[in-house]
Amino acid sequence: MADKKPKAETADQQASGEGAKPKAAGGPPIQIASQYVKDLSFENPNAPTSVQGGAPAPQVAVNVDVRTQQLSDSSYEVVLHIKGDAKTGDTQAFIVELSYGGVVTLSGNVPKEHIAPLLLIEAPRM
Repeated sequence: MADKKPKAETADQQASGEGAKPKAAGGPPIQIASQYVKDLSFENPNAPTSVQGGAPAPQVAVNVDVRTQQLSDSSYEVVLHIKGDAKTGDTQAFIVELSYGGVVTLSGNVPKEHIAPLLLIEAPRM
């Protein structure tokens, strides 16, 4: 009786991909088509007083919000709204606001229940 053990791949076969199982057809389900700064604002209302030495470190708060908008059947705009606010006591040190957007394209085979996680999690991560 012949021994029917599967053959082990050589290091050369593994490196070249020979003997490997075929990969699934198609590309990634999400692609970034473009990225852009949609809006940017920086205010330092109490300068130069707010930047002089000797003052305690400001308390900084940062908020991040993600919003999406469908542009076509497979294209979406994803915008990160980031706001930073710094105060020393009751005195405003600075305010910075940024809206950073991107257009992403989803492949046609993305199930509807996966669209929101792709747009709200994966697109900003990319």
